[in-house]
Amino acid sequence: MRATIGRRANEIYRAVRCRNRIVSRYVFNAGAVRDHRRHTVELSPAAAALAGRLITDGVASAAAVDVVGDPDLVARVRQRAQELYDSPRPESDPLKPYLFQLLGENPELRPDDPLLHFALDPQIRGIAERYCGMRLRVQDLNVWVNEPTDGPAQQSQRWHRDVPEDHDIVKCFLYLSDVTPAAGPMSYVTGTNTPQGRRIKMATEYDGGGYRLADEDVAEAFRSERTVTAEGPAGTVIFADTLGVHRGGHATGAERVVLQITYGSHASLRRARLRPADGVAPDALPDVRLATV
Repeated sequence: MRATIGRRANEIYRAVRCRNRIVSRYVFNAGAVRDHRRHTVELSPAAAALAGRLITDGVASAAAVDVVGDPDLVARVRQRAQELYDSPRPESDPLKPYLFQLLGENPELRPDDPLLHFALDPQIRGIAERYCGMRLRVQDLNVWVNEPTDGPAQQSQRWHRDVPEDHDIVKCFLYLSDVTPAAGPMSYVTGTNTPQGRRIKMATEYDGGGYRLADEDVAEAFRSERTVTAEGPAGTVIFADTLGVHRGGHATGAERVVLQITYGSHASLRRARLRPADGVAPDALPDVRLATV
């Protein structure tokens, strides 16, 4: 009985803190909203266009070199990712044996890391902040390697919405390898990020890691032309609000290597994983949401 009451109380708390737009914006994120209004980053035409498509569709992509403020940054990111790729690889996620996170479960960051520079690039972060209408912090950052697997899609390779741990969950993916259909590009149902799209309810199945949607239910609920598949060559940057209906990472014939960035607000309930590297003071990473332990 107590456990049931506790779960219900937690659900109500999450619903108020993260799903209620007014509470999220003007209680937990009031300062971040003011900062964004007073110090809005002027986006380049390419970045502004990408942000506009993200707002409308929930997903948008472009060539990263056309978006970032520093034209050499993408090359430095790719070099850093190659160093990680060539190093001994951490164990895969037990729930996702096909996925390797090259920075490990709890990434340790340095202020001069090109991966972090990309995440904090004013144009890249500015796109996420234009979407959310507030200042955001880097909440997660890693280099993912999705290895090809046999068999049916599993876990996040199936249709789903992310757990609502924030009012908006904006993720950025920089492709570090060519992502063809064989490499498992993300698929997204456009418009399911909007208030109307989020209200669409479908039956779900819990698989131990999250609540998944059946392929046939998604096909029946949405027209096929609303589904986009985010293929692209290395150097493509993709933004998505993963509270929209999506799936990805089901590589069947080629690896998918991506830099994954999650931006978060002060209302976020997602567990913080990022940590300062040895010798780095926490205040040297002011725009990163750091784990407290």
